[in-house]
Amino acid sequence: MSLIYIPHPLYKVFAPRKDGVYIVKKQGRAVYVGVAHAQKTGKNLKQAVKALFKAGNKVDEHFFEMRDIMAVKFFKEDNYEKALKMQKEFIVKYKTDKRYNAPKKDEQK
Repeated sequence: MSLIYIPHPLYKVFAPRKDGVYIVKKQGRAVYVGVAHAQKTGKNLKQAVKALFKAGNKVDEHFFEMRDIMAVKFFKEDNYEKALKMQKEFIVKYKTDKRYNAPKKDEQK
């Protein structure tokens, strides 16, 4: 497991094209933990973060509006089950907002 921490706006450019877990932080506090796995979710880390921070995303307009004070941490993990386990551990550890981290269909499989 490797860690990469990238502040805005560089996370869109330097995000890895790998599978894994990402943590979105707003002013130092984790607000969202997501999983990106190309075969299971259809997106790698770079694609998932770009989709999250574009206007009209399905998670919340809040991420687009506050993107200037956000940063993203990336954890590369090729195994999807391990990535889901990491996501759950990070949600508990960081006590992220439940309205952002509600389980999605592709994450429940």
